[in-house]
Amino acid sequence: MYIMWFVNFFVSASITMIVPFLSLYIESLDSSYSNEFVQRWSGYVFGVTFLTAFLISPIWGRIGDRHGYKKILLINGIGIATSILLMGLVHTVYQLFALRLFMGLVTGFISTSMA
Repeated sequence: MYIMWFVNFFVSASITMIVPFLSLYIESLDSSYSNEFVQRWSGYVFGVTFLTAFLISPIWGRIGDRHGYKKILLINGIGIATSILLMGLVHTVYQLFALRLFMGLVTGFISTSMA
C-alpha cells in the first residue's frame, strides 16, 4: 500500500510539475512566437492532458476490470514515462500538444491505482 502511495504521488507530480516552466519551454521552441501565442498554447498544452484523462479514465477502469489492474498500471506507467521522455525532444508546440494528449490517454494510472 505504501509503495502505491509513493508511486501515485510521483506520477501525479510528474504530470503537473511542468506548469511553472511550460510557457518558458514553449517560448524556447521558437523565438518568433508572440506572447499571446505562448500564453494560449501553454493553456492548451496543460489542459489537454487533464481533459483527455477525464474522458479516458473510465475506459481504463473497465479494461482493468477485464484484464487485471497490474497490466494496466504497467502500460500506463510506460506510456507516461515515454511521453515525458519525448517531451524533451520536441521541436514545435504542436508536437508538445500531441505528447500531452498522449499522456492524457495513458493517465489512467492514478484512478486505476486507487481501485
